[in-house]
Amino acid sequence: MGFRNRVLVLLNWAWNYVFYRRAVRLVVPVVEVPEPSSDTAPGNI
Repeated sequence: MGFRNRVLVLLNWAWNYVFYRRAVRLVVPVVEVPEPSSDTAPGNI
């Protein structure tokens, strides 16, 4: 590993850090919606 290779890797990392389009990664809790029970559904009298 010479000095030139280290500089090229550093420049490559810096370029990717500045110009790489990173996807947004969000951790979101899953909220479950309860299904309506059959006795409260419309039309069931």
